[in-house]
Amino acid sequence: MFETNDKNKSNGATGTKIADIIWARLLANKNVIHKWQDALAVMAQPSYVTLSMKELALLSDEIWYLAGDKSVDFSWYSKRASLSIVYSTSELFMTNDKSPGFVDTHNFMSRRLDEATTMGGLIGSISTWTNFTAYAGVNVLRSKGAKL
Repeated sequence: MFETNDKNKSNGATGTKIADIIWARLLANKNVIHKWQDALAVMAQPSYVTLSMKELALLSDEIWYLAGDKSVDFSWYSKRASLSIVYSTSELFMTNDKSPGFVDTHNFMSRRLDEATTMGGLIGSISTWTNFTAYAGVNVLRSKGAKL
């Protein structure tokens, strides 16, 4: 999920850029982290959920853009959804992190990115198989005279 595709110039570098950008964004919260749980509580209120989700989507899009992702396929959506989950859970974890330099948050974020990469690969494989099976089925039907 957090790897580049053939359209991008550097294979594997995007995942590292994503991690670096997320970490930099999380560290930008360090001076207000003691009040961040209150801010998250406000953002979770029904009247602010839509705006909060929009901001998270814009942040995810910006992070992928800064990392050099130029994809325009279905993965555009899944990458941004995965990144939103990784970022928001890491941010929430950070609100309770008392480790020096937020090292526990960094480790947490790295584990979530690894999990997203693993799940992205699995989803990609299932998607490839599904597409192949669907096209093969259509071609079999066409070979039998079906007008599709």
